[in-house]
Order: sequence, then C-alpha cells, then structure tokens
Amino acid sequence: MPAPTAPRLSAGIPPQSLASALVIFAEQTGLQYGFQGDIEARQSRGARAGATPAQALTQLLECTGLTFVFVNPRTIGIYRASLMEEAVAGTCGSAARHGMGSTEQSWYRSLVMATQLPLTRPASDRPGANGA
Repeated sequence: MPAPTAPRLSAGIPPQSLASALVIFAEQTGLQYGFQGDIEARQSRGARAGATPAQALTQLLECTGLTFVFVNPRTIGIYRASLMEEAVAGTCGSAARHGMGSTEQSWYRSLVMATQLPLTRPASDRPGANGA
C-alpha cells in the first residue's frame, strides 16, 4: 500500500514515550494507527518538523524494535520488526536486547550483505540508487 498524502508534521515531536509520540503524530497527520504488542515501555527519539508521515514514523520508531506498514490510506499498522531487520540495522543494539549475540548479529549482517537483500530500506533509499 503506498504511503498516504497526509500532511507533513507541522511541528517536531520531541523524544518521549512512544505511546505519547504516536498520539501527537496522529493529531498532526489525521492518521490512525494500530499496534501489535506493548508500546508503553518503549521510548521514541522523536521526529523532525516537516517530515512526511512515512519519514516521521521511521524516525519515531527508530531503535524501538518496531516497524510499520500502511494498511490503507488512513491507517498504519505498527508491529515488531524481525530479528533479521534489527540485526541488519545494528545501530541501536536491539538485536542484542532480544538475545542475539554478537556472533549471530555478524552472521545475519554477512548473510544480508552477501544476498544484498534490502531489509531495512526500500531500494530507492539506498545509496547509489537512481544514479545518486
């Protein structure tokens, strides 16, 4: 499902609990969200003003172990990212929090690099895409 054409964030969302950050996100964009699992204990690093809904969600969910999908033009589903995605991202240590040791993390990163699977970003966002 393509990302909706909802408004960009009119104001930044500061770092805070993920639950509070998502309420602000919904108020600013008019989008609704559903989630699987517990978000109460997770912290968000916030999102920058002017971000599209997809950019804002990516920023809000960074290092939470969660990811999202647009279910329809007005609704976002938030769910736990796979351990593979978390290991590939590797910047937040989330794989280690889920019991994945450094050897396993290295193995997953090597596997992804060898197969060149775009697990964390769409191909258009990868360096070198579109002649960039």
